[in-house]
Amino acid sequence: RITDASRWTVWRKSNFSYFQKELPASLKGKYILDVGAGKGHFKNLFVDSNYAAIDFYDYPDVRIVADVTKQFPLKDKAFDYLILSNVIEHIFRPANLFAECHRVLKKNGIILITVPFFIKIHHEPHDFFRYTPYALESLLAEAGFSDIGVEGLGNIFDIHQSNRQEMLGMAHQNLTGNLKNRYWRIIPRLYLRAVGSLSSFLFQTIRSNTLFQTPKGRAREKTDYASGYGIRARKSTLFL
Repeated sequence: RITDASRWTVWRKSNFSYFQKELPASLKGKYILDVGAGKGHFKNLFVDSNYAAIDFYDYPDVRIVADVTKQFPLKDKAFDYLILSNVIEHIFRPANLFAECHRVLKKNGIILITVPFFIKIHHEPHDFFRYTPYALESLLAEAGFSDIGVEGLGNIFDIHQSNRQEMLGMAHQNLTGNLKNRYWRIIPRLYLRAVGSLSSFLFQTIRSNTLFQTPKGRAREKTDYASGYGIRARKSTLFL
């Protein structure tokens, strides 16, 4: 289990920051459901709340082991907040999931979601979709949510950084995979470390240049080159 935030990816850090920003300073007495909670990386955000985690798998902090693609084994209108972190891209029929989320939320309850966009295929074969802001808004509206806000998380520089790390990782495997003598492996490792340091320096130089920043007047919440999206919506009072 990864609990050291210094080891998190840029994407995971942006997820944590988004939830931290959108949640109230105090959750005392609030009922929180973490849907598809996995290893519970963000559990520290829910201190003093009545926190429950539901997932397919029996992770240490998961209280409810259940198939989240089907009806939750939970009562109607039981939770103040629902958290879905990197879940919906793995759900083949998201409309069913959103309907259940709507059912278990209290009146004016809030759903908070993060979902990647520019990311490699992961958790195969259970990786089905990449969502645009327009698809996310439509799916939530159809499920009965209102006050829907979609915010771009990360930017083109974060995408480049992730791709650069993947490329260096593949190069490391290719260069060292055929070297049986482990002592010879230090040569490609030093080479890749030098390449990585140089590319990181050049990347940071470009990133700080205003020529490469998002043009003024562009809607930041729907960045064309976001790493993914954060979504906040409220249970509509028309569907209680």
